[in-house]
Amino acid sequence: MERGGQWTKGKSCDTFNPAGPLLATLIEVSDSARLSMSLHVNGDLRQRGSTATMIFSIPRLIHYLSQFMTLEPGDLISTGTPPGVGLGMKPPQYLRPGDIVELEIQGLGQRRFENQVAVVTGAAAGLGEGIAKRLAREGATVAFLDRDETRLLKTVALYQAQELNARGYQVDIAEESSVRTTLQAVERDLGPSDMMVNCAGIVGPTNTTILDYGADDFDRVIKVNLHGSFLMTKYTLPSMLKRRYGRVLLIASISGKEGNPFMCGYSASKAGVIGLVKGIAKEFPESGVTVNGLAPAVIMTDMVRGCAPEQVEYMTARIPMRRCGTIEEVAAMSAWIVSRECSFSTGFIFDLSGGRATY
Repeated sequence: MERGGQWTKGKSCDTFNPAGPLLATLIEVSDSARLSMSLHVNGDLRQRGSTATMIFSIPRLIHYLSQFMTLEPGDLISTGTPPGVGLGMKPPQYLRPGDIVELEIQGLGQRRFENQVAVVTGAAAGLGEGIAKRLAREGATVAFLDRDETRLLKTVALYQAQELNARGYQVDIAEESSVRTTLQAVERDLGPSDMMVNCAGIVGPTNTTILDYGADDFDRVIKVNLHGSFLMTKYTLPSMLKRRYGRVLLIASISGKEGNPFMCGYSASKAGVIGLVKGIAKEFPESGVTVNGLAPAVIMTDMVRGCAPEQVEYMTARIPMRRCGTIEEVAAMSAWIVSRECSFSTGFIFDLSGGRATY
């Protein structure tokens, strides 16, 4: 760290990366010299460390940098690119436009779901995994629910290795007994749930007119997507209503609003989810429990990759932004919807469609 180095050439602005007021108290951070840190890029863990292993002490860093810039309470200081983040990887990995870089420091930042229990279905992969990961990283104890036990166990092990509060439960949301017993087990193991996000779903046949759409296929899509949403909500609500607090979020789809041709089962099931949200929310408007939906346009997940290419092309062509949404975007909006901040919205279908939605 020399006076002619990168700090003075590229980072000596007044002030450096202000983050607002002081982020933590001595109760939260008793010893700043022994804080664990981690760095994620697009949700993937790239680096884990501690202030105890830094080459320079915190007081020395602050003293040195204060010669070149004005430091204020709340400023964030990034000290370089450690091995394992970018250039230190083999092959090197560079940041690209749109990448999300997140630094977590023990005791600092926002953990709005601390001491809360979340239930997320379809959590072994895709949207469910992305939302469950986001809630866990913001402090929630998360029950990962999925039908695919093998994939579920791998996913949960991944986040447990990152010291997140994650626990897996196999469930078939289309079967009432499975939903009832699984949610009983979650409450027994983790406590009553504060939020439930139902992401589990199937697409069913695509690129298929109703003339060729099998009745059994239609029934299956309705049973998983609509009946499953009904069951998860039915068996989640009692403990929330008893405690007069809770957040329910059902993942719908833009196809439930507008209808996508050649996949009538999926469109019908998601339209039903929208109606379910609006009806149930009006049953308990003064209970402290909110029931909302989220209607994404096409999001790049494994489920979408399994659709016929012409079906995906049709859906993305109707998005003014001309791209698929990302799992991270869905997770960010979902996290707000199930937070305490979202306290005056219920029975609403939030939009995440890149400008496609007309209402």
